[in-house]
Amino acid sequence: MMCATCDFFFPISLHICPVCVVAGTKVSSQRTLLAVGGLVATTLSIVFLAATITGALGVDAGTAFAFLVLLPAAVGLALSYSAMDRNRGNNALLWTASAIASVQLALMLFFIILGLAKGGG
Repeated sequence: MMCATCDFFFPISLHICPVCVVAGTKVSSQRTLLAVGGLVATTLSIVFLAATITGALGVDAGTAFAFLVLLPAAVGLALSYSAMDRNRGNNALLWTASAIASVQLALMLFFIILGLAKGGG
């Protein structure tokens, strides 16, 4: 039990004590592994995108884009977001992984919409 002096009450029914605030947030190894996996998948997607644009893969651009670019981007976003937890706190690695994966997948979807609007497909 905490005394009334040490109990900080916030309007969203949240009670915080000074010891809890100073302790900081610890990120589990499983969440860190998920974030790193998301970064790796997103990085692979970016590498495959560059290889697809330059023609270094030697395969059909549509197939390469769908399976080698879009799929790893979606997996990277899923892994990165699954590492986030609003109740336990998130460090810079988790935020960075989620931000990079989100931007990368949004750009891929923008390229798809742009290509379809120009009459491709």
